[in-house]
Amino acid sequence: MNIAMLTDRLALGGGPECIRLLAAHLPQHRFTVFAAGGGTLPALESLPNVRTVRKTPSRRELAGFDLIHCHHLRPLATLRAPADVPVVNTIHGVHSRKFEFGSGPVNAVRGMLRRTLERRLFSAAAANVVLTAEDQEWLERHYRLTNLVRIPNGVELDGFPDADPGALQDELQLPPHRRCLMMIARFELLKGHDTLIAAVEAAAEPLRKAGALIVLIGDGQMLEPCRAEVRTARLDDLVIFCGGRAGARRFLPLADALLLPSRREGLPLIALEAGVCGVPVIGAAVPGVASLISDGCDGRLFPAGDAAAFAALLADEKLYASLPALGRVWRKTVAEHYNVTAMAAAHDALYRAVGRGRAEL
Repeated sequence: MNIAMLTDRLALGGGPECIRLLAAHLPQHRFTVFAAGGGTLPALESLPNVRTVRKTPSRRELAGFDLIHCHHLRPLATLRAPADVPVVNTIHGVHSRKFEFGSGPVNAVRGMLRRTLERRLFSAAAANVVLTAEDQEWLERHYRLTNLVRIPNGVELDGFPDADPGALQDELQLPPHRRCLMMIARFELLKGHDTLIAAVEAAAEPLRKAGALIVLIGDGQMLEPCRAEVRTARLDDLVIFCGGRAGARRFLPLADALLLPSRREGLPLIALEAGVCGVPVIGAAVPGVASLISDGCDGRLFPAGDAAAFAALLADEKLYASLPALGRVWRKTVAEHYNVTAMAAAHDALYRAVGRGRAEL
């Protein structure tokens, strides 16, 4: 099939990485990736069955495709699809839920407008791919959608080439002989860096006693405010800011645990990639994280936004001894339930069903 993939821009992140995984593991299909926001993603663009175009496609251009697959709300909103070309849309987390964390009339109006837009756009698609049962239930209840297909994200179990831990440690300028609690995320409100810093401040002495180091990889609009907060709280010996790094997942083998204090997630690929490395997750119990992790079995969970509960976890000296066993179970869970082969096969079946115009999903 000849498939048009539409995304916002080519950059590190869940949506573009999902496109790369699908293209890499569905070589029988041809993909033209339209990214009006520009950017570059060499791992995707080097695939032989992928062509990238940095603009919004016209209706005439899209007429030559068997299927259109959108991976971001913006291209879905601007899409001008020919009537005979079916549209599949992947919902990488229900973005309108971010307005649940705000207050005031402006936030309420913006939330209402976003939900109205999402309901209209999602209803018009031939099928919407959802990543978790929680998102599916929310969309069915609030938007009354009947065109949902649940396909969890998957990862490549052999996707991490051998690397020299010493070289990776030197690249991040990490001190030796420290437990590494790593967070890889954009610095924005929904990722919960503020919750993490508050928890670290409350658990500072137990963390120092445990020899723990909080390693933050990423950049974004909240980076400098977070740096200032760490300086003010005198946590510079515990928290290291490493900035944005190309291919940041390659640092996961250095981690004793991955931190995910998010206020909202879809189904975070970084958590699955941590599992490939045998690194357990310590995360907020939000949809997309709680659907992955069983507390005390293959990771640890705390109530979203609850810095005190997060601090209590970090201060528990038993936590650090338990991390290797949690990581082994998490690796097994990812291998059995979140393999990219299953994700690609489910998309292939969906493409063929929708592309033939069949009604059953």
